Amino acid sequence: MKKLTLLFVMLFALRGYGQDVPAIYADTADHWLVNRAAALLQDDIERVTGKRPALLTSLPKTATPQLIIIGSLDGSPLIQQLAKDRRISAERIKSKWESFLLKSIPHLRPNIGQALVITGSDRRATAYGVFHLSQSIGVSPLVLVGRRPRCT
Repeated sequence: MKKLTLLFVMLFALRGYGQDVPAIYADTADHWLVNRAAALLQDDIERVTGKRPALLTSLPKTATPQLIIIGSLDGSPLIQQLAKDRRISAERIKSKWESFLLKSIPHLRPNIGQALVITGSDRRATAYGVFHLSQSIGVSPLVLVGRRPRCT
Protein backbone atom coordinates (compact mmCIF):
# COMPACT_ATOMS: atom_id res chain seq x y z
CA MET A 1 0.00 0.00 0.00
CA LYS A 2 2.84 2.37 0.85
CA LYS A 3 4.44 1.84 -2.57
CA LEU A 4 1.15 2.48 -4.33
CA THR A 5 0.64 5.69 -2.35
CA LEU A 6 4.10 6.92 -3.33
CA LEU A 7 3.36 6.21 -6.98
CA PHE A 8 0.17 8.27 -6.78
CA VAL A 9 2.07 11.13 -5.14
CA MET A 10 4.50 11.05 -8.04
CA LEU A 11 1.65 11.00 -10.58
CA PHE A 12 -0.05 13.96 -8.90
CA ALA A 13 3.22 15.85 -9.15
CA LEU A 14 3.35 15.00 -12.84
CA ARG A 15 -0.13 16.37 -13.34
CA GLY A 16 1.11 19.72 -12.02
CA TYR A 17 -0.74 20.07 -8.72
CA GLY A 18 1.41 22.85 -7.33
CA GLN A 19 4.77 21.17 -7.76
CA ASP A 20 7.51 21.27 -10.36
CA VAL A 21 7.73 18.33 -12.68
CA PRO A 22 10.44 15.81 -11.85
CA ALA A 23 13.54 15.56 -14.01
CA ILE A 24 14.06 12.43 -16.11
CA TYR A 25 17.32 10.48 -16.06
CA ALA A 26 18.36 8.00 -18.76
CA ASP A 27 21.93 6.76 -19.19
CA THR A 28 23.44 7.31 -22.63
CA ALA A 29 25.16 3.91 -22.27
CA ASP A 30 21.73 2.26 -22.33
CA HIS A 31 19.91 1.20 -25.51
CA TRP A 32 18.84 3.80 -28.06
CA LEU A 33 15.19 2.87 -27.59
CA VAL A 34 15.36 3.55 -23.84
CA ASN A 35 16.69 7.05 -24.46
CA ARG A 36 14.04 7.63 -27.13
CA ALA A 37 11.31 6.53 -24.71
CA ALA A 38 12.70 8.98 -22.12
CA ALA A 39 12.48 11.81 -24.67
CA LEU A 40 8.89 10.82 -25.50
CA LEU A 41 8.01 10.82 -21.78
CA GLN A 42 9.47 14.32 -21.57
CA ASP A 43 7.07 15.39 -24.35
CA ASP A 44 4.12 13.63 -22.69
CA ILE A 45 4.73 15.31 -19.33
CA GLU A 46 4.85 18.67 -21.08
CA ARG A 47 1.55 17.86 -22.83
CA VAL A 48 -0.13 17.18 -19.49
CA THR A 49 1.45 19.83 -17.24
CA GLY A 50 2.58 22.56 -19.60
CA LYS A 51 6.04 22.29 -18.03
CA ARG A 52 8.97 20.59 -19.78
CA PRO A 53 11.05 18.41 -17.46
CA ALA A 54 14.80 18.30 -17.76
CA LEU A 55 16.24 15.21 -19.48
CA LEU A 56 19.45 14.26 -17.66
CA THR A 57 22.23 11.96 -18.87
CA SER A 58 24.01 11.94 -15.51
CA LEU A 59 22.63 11.78 -11.99
CA PRO A 60 22.14 15.22 -10.45
CA LYS A 61 24.73 16.46 -8.00
CA THR A 62 22.43 19.08 -6.45
CA ALA A 63 19.36 18.40 -4.32
CA THR A 64 16.51 17.00 -6.39
CA PRO A 65 13.15 16.39 -4.71
CA GLN A 66 11.87 14.02 -7.42
CA LEU A 67 13.53 12.12 -10.24
CA ILE A 68 12.31 9.61 -12.81
CA ILE A 69 14.98 7.03 -13.60
CA ILE A 70 14.60 5.04 -16.80
CA GLY A 71 16.84 2.13 -17.70
CA SER A 72 16.88 -1.44 -18.90
CA LEU A 73 18.09 -4.30 -16.76
CA ASP A 74 20.48 -5.42 -19.48
CA GLY A 75 21.85 -2.01 -20.48
CA SER A 76 21.89 0.46 -17.61
CA PRO A 77 24.72 0.34 -15.04
CA LEU A 78 22.58 2.23 -12.50
CA ILE A 79 19.70 -0.24 -12.81
CA GLN A 80 22.11 -3.15 -12.49
CA GLN A 81 23.53 -1.58 -9.32
CA LEU A 82 20.03 -1.05 -7.89
CA ALA A 83 19.26 -4.72 -8.58
CA LYS A 84 22.52 -5.82 -6.96
CA ASP A 85 21.76 -3.68 -3.89
CA ARG A 86 18.23 -5.17 -3.83
CA ARG A 87 16.60 -1.73 -4.17
CA ILE A 88 14.52 -3.13 -7.04
CA SER A 89 13.30 -6.71 -7.34
CA ALA A 90 14.91 -7.66 -10.63
CA GLU A 91 14.04 -11.34 -10.14
CA ARG A 92 10.44 -10.49 -11.06
CA ILE A 93 11.41 -9.40 -14.57
CA LYS A 94 14.81 -10.95 -15.27
CA SER A 95 14.77 -13.47 -18.13
CA LYS A 96 11.08 -12.77 -18.77
CA TRP A 97 9.90 -11.59 -22.11
CA GLU A 98 9.01 -7.87 -22.25
CA SER A 99 8.36 -7.45 -18.52
CA PHE A 100 8.68 -4.09 -16.83
CA LEU A 101 8.66 -2.74 -13.30
CA LEU A 102 7.78 0.65 -11.83
CA LYS A 103 9.11 1.21 -8.34
CA SER A 104 9.14 4.25 -6.10
CA ILE A 105 12.30 4.51 -3.98
CA PRO A 106 12.60 7.16 -1.26
CA HIS A 107 16.05 8.67 -0.69
CA LEU A 108 17.83 6.75 -3.43
CA ARG A 109 20.85 8.97 -2.83
CA PRO A 110 21.39 11.70 -0.24
CA ASN A 111 20.52 14.40 -2.77
CA ILE A 112 17.52 12.62 -4.37
CA GLY A 113 14.32 12.82 -2.37
CA GLN A 114 12.02 10.46 -4.26
CA ALA A 115 12.83 8.38 -7.33
CA LEU A 116 10.44 6.59 -9.62
CA VAL A 117 12.41 3.81 -11.32
CA ILE A 118 11.12 2.44 -14.60
CA THR A 119 12.99 -0.65 -15.73
CA GLY A 120 12.40 -3.55 -18.03
CA SER A 121 13.90 -6.92 -18.82
CA ASP A 122 15.11 -5.51 -22.14
CA ARG A 123 14.92 -2.31 -24.17
CA ARG A 124 11.41 -2.92 -25.48
CA ALA A 125 10.05 -3.80 -22.04
CA THR A 126 11.55 -0.60 -20.62
CA ALA A 127 9.82 1.40 -23.36
CA TYR A 128 6.53 -0.35 -22.51
CA GLY A 129 7.00 0.73 -18.88
CA VAL A 130 7.53 4.33 -19.95
CA PHE A 131 4.44 4.26 -22.18
CA HIS A 132 2.46 2.74 -19.30
CA LEU A 133 3.36 5.76 -17.17
CA SER A 134 2.41 8.11 -20.02
CA GLN A 135 -0.96 6.44 -20.29
CA SER A 136 -1.40 6.66 -16.50
CA ILE A 137 -1.00 10.44 -16.57
CA GLY A 138 -3.57 10.77 -19.34
CA VAL A 139 -1.67 10.64 -22.63
CA SER A 140 -3.22 8.44 -25.29
CA PRO A 141 -0.87 5.98 -26.97
CA LEU A 142 -2.36 7.17 -30.26
CA VAL A 143 -0.49 10.47 -29.88
CA LEU A 144 2.63 8.64 -31.06
CA VAL A 145 1.11 7.91 -34.44
CA GLY A 146 -0.40 11.35 -34.80
CA ARG A 147 -3.99 10.23 -34.30
CA ARG A 148 -6.36 11.10 -31.56
CA PRO A 149 -9.34 9.03 -30.47
CA ARG A 150 -12.71 10.44 -31.45
CA CYS A 151 -15.10 11.47 -28.76
CA THR A 152 -18.63 10.32 -29.53
